[in-house]
Amino acid sequence: MVFLTACNKENISDCVTSQQSRDDYTSSYEEHIESSVNGDYLQIIEESNYFKIYQGDDYLYYYDLYDTDHKIVKTDCTFVKPVDISMLTDNVVAISLQTGTGIESRWTYYYDAEIVRFSDVFIVY
Repeated sequence: MVFLTACNKENISDCVTSQQSRDDYTSSYEEHIESSVNGDYLQIIEESNYFKIYQGDDYLYYYDLYDTDHKIVKTDCTFVKPVDISMLTDNVVAISLQTGTGIESRWTYYYDAEIVRFSDVFIVY
């Protein structure tokens, strides 16, 4: 069993974080693609029921996390570093980001789509 703590709902606009409630940010996939940050074309790299990873013409990486109703609960930009997202269980997603200049410096957190809860961030060097 995976137990997540520290609920953290953020909206990323132009790669700057700001607190915003889930109800304020529930754009559909089509609206997200049409708005495509900075007007650039976004290519889908990988997707599942609870996440979608994009790469833009600007070489930046973006990802969306969804709840069980397929509403976006978080959008983020990882700049030029690819994000590694995988399903840990049927409803828990693992999100891992390279943070330093070496491939071994990573931030990882977990998201439970069923209860819409994010874990703390775990840092590995």
